Amino acid sequence: MEGRVSHVRRTPKAPKMPDKPSLPQRKSPAKAPIIEIGNRSNLIFITVCTKNRAPILANETAHHILLEASRAADAFHVGNYMILPDHIHLFCAPAVFPPRPIHKWVQYWKAYVTRLWPNSSQKPL
Repeated sequence: MEGRVSHVRRTPKAPKMPDKPSLPQRKSPAKAPIIEIGNRSNLIFITVCTKNRAPILANETAHHILLEASRAADAFHVGNYMILPDHIHLFCAPAVFPPRPIHKWVQYWKAYVTRLWPNSSQKPL
């Protein structure tokens, strides 16, 4: 029986994976309230996007306007941040007690930046 294999070991086939499940679609991430526990500091990581994700933030003028808005919107202290062309990532912490709603602070902050924005064709931000 030359050339014949008496035992063939086959690996089992992997089960067929179902198509990707449909994930819920959100316009914005879920928002959790600020929870006060004792005398602990609260740090919040947020992302703020431009309207329609317009890539207009990666320049020195935008940086200066964003810094001025952060100083004016004083309900939260802004810590480390990263400016990308169409959004900003930042850490912030409440500056007042009890803390104000963060969405109101972001709303004020974006309105302040929009008022100072030099190019009216890019408004609102």
